[in-house]
Amino acid sequence: MVLQANLHHLIRTIHRARVFAYCISVLILASRMLYIQASVPYVLFLMCLLVYPHFNSYFCGRVSNTAAGARYALLPDGCLVGVMVVVAEFNLLVCVAFVAALVMGTLMVAKPRMLIINLALLLASGALSIVFLEPDVNTEGWPVTNILSSILIVGYGGLVASLGFVETSDLEKRRREIDRDKFALQGIYNRLRPYVSPQLVASLEIAGNMSTSRKKITVFFSDIEGFTGLMDTLPEALITRILNEYLNEMAEIAIAHGGTVDKFIGDGVMIFFGAPDSRGHGQDAVACVRMAVAMCVKLEELRRKWIGDGIPAGLHIRMGVHSGYCAVGNFGSKQRMDYTAIGGVVNLASRLERAADRDAILVSMDTWELVKGELQGEMKPPIRVKGIAGAIPVVAIKGVQKSETSVALPRFRLMSANSDPQV
Repeated sequence: MVLQANLHHLIRTIHRARVFAYCISVLILASRMLYIQASVPYVLFLMCLLVYPHFNSYFCGRVSNTAAGARYALLPDGCLVGVMVVVAEFNLLVCVAFVAALVMGTLMVAKPRMLIINLALLLASGALSIVFLEPDVNTEGWPVTNILSSILIVGYGGLVASLGFVETSDLEKRRREIDRDKFALQGIYNRLRPYVSPQLVASLEIAGNMSTSRKKITVFFSDIEGFTGLMDTLPEALITRILNEYLNEMAEIAIAHGGTVDKFIGDGVMIFFGAPDSRGHGQDAVACVRMAVAMCVKLEELRRKWIGDGIPAGLHIRMGVHSGYCAVGNFGSKQRMDYTAIGGVVNLASRLERAADRDAILVSMDTWELVKGELQGEMKPPIRVKGIAGAIPVVAIKGVQKSETSVALPRFRLMSANSDPQV
């Protein structure tokens, strides 16, 4: 019979040891045919011994493919060894070999009580075999000395095997505890993973730790216009549904474009490109603004869907984007740590979002210089923001200029390839 590959590891281990032991036992019993006239039942018995290990393994795999099943499958060995001792006509050396193999094999994988049961089965099957086979018992030599010597060999081998069982049992217990802890940690990991950006998770899995450094990144902010007032006019359950659907769509778009979703600030979203991984300053900025365009298009789809569902939720958003150097890394306390970006770049991106018109994307000139070959824009009057001296030149994004799939903001018409850019 073929040993199944999906057997419990203990059944597979015992199977290998059992095959070896029974093959040697058959050779021992077969060697007697050099001196005696072997009968047909004797030869059939030897053949059964060769087949038995494979049948036992197959039976365990079908009936009880567990560690307990493997241990209870040792009981037939006690019965067979009792018969083999009688068939060997109580030859001392042969009997010691058979019994020692049974004792060590049992104690290597089971507790002493299993050995006691096996020895009881050995005596019972041996007694029945004596009745039916009527063997010639040879008691020549020093019986007491031979018995004591046999006890030493079998007892010492059994002690060593039992020590191995204690060690393997302890290792098995630890393995189960580790598996249980691993399963629990995996559950916690799966529950916490949605709270962390996929890019950050991937970087942590590779690097193991995220250091703080100064990087050039592109920061994006968005906010829903008049969301506080909208909350006062709609039921909380409906507001929750609308907001979660909106944020989920925005997060999926951000991840698809390679952005790191830093945080949701109520109905606002902060995303940055260029950390922990960067595709180059220019490509990071282009990806960020393309993401913003895709968000505007998706919001238009959501508005139509909500109106079709009978939900009068006219959500409108403002977006701001700025590129520059800032500190990116782990900030917070020992109890609560965030991987985020801090600095003037973040503050200015937030100010641009507040200054943007409804459903508009307002970018700084630093960002525009990186993306103007890929996107359409319209120069706006410089704006003044709190905390920054002087006016800030800004550009309103109108759509994607070069793309395999042309995308325009719902509020603007996409320029043709022959049109002159407005900026």
